[in-house]
Amino acid sequence: MLMSFVLNQSLSQTGCSKLRVDFDRDGFVVIKNFLSPDEVGELVTQTEACLDTIGYKVSIESSSEKSFGGTKKNLQHVSRWFDQELRSGKPYQFVKNLLGTELKPATAAYFERIPGEQAGIEPHFDSIGHRNWGATIWIALDSARISNGCLYYAAGSHRVEYPNEVGIEDFDKSGDHATAIEIDPGDAAIHSSRTVHWSNPNQSLNRRRAISFFYWSV
Repeated sequence: MLMSFVLNQSLSQTGCSKLRVDFDRDGFVVIKNFLSPDEVGELVTQTEACLDTIGYKVSIESSSEKSFGGTKKNLQHVSRWFDQELRSGKPYQFVKNLLGTELKPATAAYFERIPGEQAGIEPHFDSIGHRNWGATIWIALDSARISNGCLYYAAGSHRVEYPNEVGIEDFDKSGDHATAIEIDPGDAAIHSSRTVHWSNPNQSLNRRRAISFFYWSV
């Protein structure tokens, strides 16, 4: 029987009201200890099993590609467990409560920044082309720090119409809006599909892995 994570009361529909204010203002929120240590262990186990099934391993070459190196999408097509979590699990329940809308599940994805890589992921937003509303919940498997390529969000960028491109031209990654998301295993960062985000190359000796679940609003 597949084990699905359970949403606790503080992240229920009632508990999300304050978070929704922050999300609407900034385009993102961070939840400490979204997963318990046992749930993190289960997520790591399921991730490794899924990647082993398809023989996926991040290399210096693949992680240094210009666009989305170190990324593997559509894990739900490989693993029943990821399919269940994407469609009805704790990530789905929380994002639904946060947005206050029905959701259309899109993809479960794996992200890894490895030591020695030469490129990160340039500033972009997820709804390139059509600008539909939705959200991604990004769950850390390792500690994410500036040194190993943590996520950055541009606060308030979901309210600005940027060009439909990865690597937004002349985007200021060092402005006051740039927020480094330094989090630990089990913590979650949730961002709007219109929020500009990016990550820099991993300059440390520690890899940085994460799993995301992406949804469109219905």
